[in-house]
Amino acid sequence: MTLELGSGWGLLLAAALLPVAALRLFRGRSMPSASVILRVASFLLLAAALADPVISRVERRPSPSRVAFLVDAGAAMAGPCHEGAAETRRVCAGAWARRAAASAGEKVSASVFYFPGPLLPAQEDPPASFPRDRDLGAALAWLSSEGGGPWDRVFVLTSGHDLRPPPVGTCGSGVTLLSVGPPSAGRRLSAPRVSAPPFAYLHMPFRVFAESRLENAPPGAPASLEILSSDGKLISSAAARTDAYGVFGATFPLRTDVLGSAAYRARARAGGLTAVSGFGVQAVREKLRVLYLSGPPSFDYAALRGHLKSDPGVDLVSFVILRNPEDAAGVAEKDLSLIPFPVHELFIRDLRNFDVLILHAFDLRRFAIGGPYLQAVESFVAGGGGLLVIGGPQAFGSGGYAGLGPFQALLPAEVSAAPDYSEEAFSVEPARHPAAAPEAFAGTGAPQLGGLNLLGGPAEGARLIYGYRAASGAAGALAAERGHGKGRVVVMASPRTWMLKSAGGGRYSAFWEKMLSFLDGTLGLERVSLEADENYPPRLRLRVLGPDYRPLDRDAASISASVSGPGGARAPDFYFRGGGIYEAEVPPPFGGRQTVSARVAVDGRAAGSPSLSFSPAGPSSYVPPDLRALEEMARPRGWSVARMEESGGAALEKLMPPPSSTEVRTWSAAPGRSPWLLAVLMLLLAAEFAVRRRAGRD
Repeated sequence: MTLELGSGWGLLLAAALLPVAALRLFRGRSMPSASVILRVASFLLLAAALADPVISRVERRPSPSRVAFLVDAGAAMAGPCHEGAAETRRVCAGAWARRAAASAGEKVSASVFYFPGPLLPAQEDPPASFPRDRDLGAALAWLSSEGGGPWDRVFVLTSGHDLRPPPVGTCGSGVTLLSVGPPSAGRRLSAPRVSAPPFAYLHMPFRVFAESRLENAPPGAPASLEILSSDGKLISSAAARTDAYGVFGATFPLRTDVLGSAAYRARARAGGLTAVSGFGVQAVREKLRVLYLSGPPSFDYAALRGHLKSDPGVDLVSFVILRNPEDAAGVAEKDLSLIPFPVHELFIRDLRNFDVLILHAFDLRRFAIGGPYLQAVESFVAGGGGLLVIGGPQAFGSGGYAGLGPFQALLPAEVSAAPDYSEEAFSVEPARHPAAAPEAFAGTGAPQLGGLNLLGGPAEGARLIYGYRAASGAAGALAAERGHGKGRVVVMASPRTWMLKSAGGGRYSAFWEKMLSFLDGTLGLERVSLEADENYPPRLRLRVLGPDYRPLDRDAASISASVSGPGGARAPDFYFRGGGIYEAEVPPPFGGRQTVSARVAVDGRAAGSPSLSFSPAGPSSYVPPDLRALEEMARPRGWSVARMEESGGAALEKLMPPPSSTEVRTWSAAPGRSPWLLAVLMLLLAAEFAVRRRAGRD
């Protein structure tokens, strides 16, 4: 039995003062003793009513512990739950959680949730898809705040692969991680997992990290990792040793000199086993780096140099020849302010750091640019560089190019062995070529050009950009191009394009912007590329470049996409991951050949409409749980780790939190609130009044 006073401190104080006030009031008065007793009894009864006493009987009864089973519903749970099983890990884990919740009895109040859901961090029903990104921290926070929490214990059923844990200190210690699936008894080498940037700047090093795991390997076992090109050529390799969990990894510095997509493969070797996985990087320009070598100064050199310098996307290094080697100075070389032409540094050491090399009316013979230097130019183009050769009185036939075998073989037009420069006027005949700008030579105000090297027609395998017809009747290639290796070579026979600038109307810019864009590979370069990860469940990735051919740094793209296949047409939902990357999961069903098409606009302007077809892989063969990842996740957070298959029955009871108890009030009475108390009080007052009247007192 317990006694509680329900009134506040003010009423309790008043109740305590009532008997004191009664004694003080009646002291020294001549009153019948019966009247005094009745009055004091009335005051005491009124004080008891003000105190509001509550008499109750309380018992302690056990209350069930609250337990939540949180099932990983992500892509890592899409494979079979054990060797030869038809059910997925998620199905097995969900069924086990429901059986455990049902068998817990009255001592435990259990609920089953899946994470993540399509709209919430967790939900009560398994989602239709197998999402790749799973945030365990968000799911636990949702359980505590909106999922019926707080919970005495949370069991997370997961394989441990690619799971994002909460930050240390943000979640309580009442979490048990249950691994789903038996561990591997034999050795198995996992496919290398590669962390690589989606974009890399051209000619600049970037780093990739590759990691693999040899199951049941002793610590310190020898292993190796290799990076290969798409055609199987070895790029880099590293020796490694397995750690206590059989994991080994290495970081590789890579570099790409080709604009656009670059495909690679990572190969792991350990324990006599080999595993391979692929990855890709999109090469973009930070700036177009141009090396401009000109013969004597000219209007054409000044105009083109000014055009390049005015473009913030161009990093220009230029040299103009003001003094030829045979010019007599009459003083010592050390006393001259003009530096010698750094032929060795430019052609042997620094050329590979540029994207485009321009040779403008440049006499290669004067600087003894022979075999090694010409071979360096050939290697530069073959590796992905662009070479632009502009004519003049010291170029092509007039510069002896026909006698420079390796260099002549690069040129996309026929070059005469005799001097071929002529000051005669000529007309321009644009060809059907993406680098041609017919508007530069058409319409009122088009200038009459004069001065060119009389080149022949396009060389074998070359394409005409502009043709010419001279006043003398000669005709040939004014501009032509040809690919060599991964790069391109363009010749321009006339050094008089500056006349287009003087004619105005944007002719000069139109001519050179298309020519240079073709030369550096951005003309026709797709700004939007679409990729499909065919692993189960499949995933889509869009790489989007802005108008400057750099990755978008903000979510400025609007995407309309459709996936069609045996399951009908459905729309994937792309989201921005940053750095020009948009990703989406392929809505199920996944079987059969799937075709994806997308329309992408950036800031309201069309950027590209890529499409592709692929056949998604089915659920992979059984992969043992990543116990190492689970242990590393649990240790700093004070969590525990157990195996789902070994946690049934008595083992599960040991993992359950102890039952708690609560106080239950079985009976209570509040006499101060009873109407009988008021009746007794009125009866006492009436009796006191009657005694007083009988004694002759008012």
